[in-house]
Amino acid sequence: MCLRKIEKDTKLRADPDYTFDTVISIINVLLDNVEMRREGATFQLYKKGTQDTLNPVAISSGESELISLAIECLMFEEECVKGKENLLLLDEPDVHLHPDLQERFGQFLKENLKHSRLIIATHSTAFWVHSQDTKESPLPS
Repeated sequence: MCLRKIEKDTKLRADPDYTFDTVISIINVLLDNVEMRREGATFQLYKKGTQDTLNPVAISSGESELISLAIECLMFEEECVKGKENLLLLDEPDVHLHPDLQERFGQFLKENLKHSRLIIATHSTAFWVHSQDTKESPLPS
């Protein structure tokens, strides 16, 4: 989706801050052991910091889940209609993630979803604390 959008929009093609690689780097920040790199029109998984490629079935369920969640959330943000309320519902997105990944994913949502409102069901305090906006309380007083 990112590549198609850049391909169609000449302004985006001229923007060095919005490329396929910058979008992939947003997701790579979430991952400890794995990184995605562009390989032509697609991407390949590597053991982080090495040239060792990984088969997608070889990564942990948490890493796989985190990559999928991040892509879905970034796609949702791209599809948001400015000027309208865009609501994203997430049911226990943290369930397969270790607490440190829960924290990073919460921070990821806070930093990358600017045009949507979130409703999240979770039992994870680590995720809850790091997904909060410090400027406004998500719950009524």
